[in-house]
Amino acid sequence: MFRFLTISADPTGNPRRPAAWIAGLFWLGVVLFLTLRPDPSAAVAVAASPWHCLLCGEAGTADFLVNLMLFAPLGAALAGLGWRLGPSAALIAGCSVMIEVIQGVALPGRDAALGDVVANAIGGGVGWLAASLAVAYAQTAGLPVERVVLYKNGVGYFEHVGKVNGAQ
Repeated sequence: MFRFLTISADPTGNPRRPAAWIAGLFWLGVVLFLTLRPDPSAAVAVAASPWHCLLCGEAGTADFLVNLMLFAPLGAALAGLGWRLGPSAALIAGCSVMIEVIQGVALPGRDAALGDVVANAIGGGVGWLAASLAVAYAQTAGLPVERVVLYKNGVGYFEHVGKVNGAQ
């Protein structure tokens, strides 16, 4: 599997910011690559879909779910950087709006859709929340998180370091 995000902690529990920055910027590059390519073969379908639609067309729900998953790793990376939810949500929503404007104005066969912006924002927030809660839970359980590793398919793990007593 291809690992795209690893956030490690030093012995004092402080996240290593360079690894999270690299992972976040890498995933942003992946998002831009996937979303900012023209698709002239889809021009007819794009013309039939209104910009304000949330779940439109035969693949509307699947498209919404894909957009949720697309921005979740970026949200997790921002949580790994120690960003609060508000600034993280603003950055994710801003990136999503920028992508949709470029798609609607400059890319043949791509459409700007409100549903994509909503799904991207929710996905980024869910990624941020999941990473933040997992780290907070692990630290309060007495087993601090040493590393957070996420793979491109959405699977990941948290590595904890500490002593386990009895039936813990």
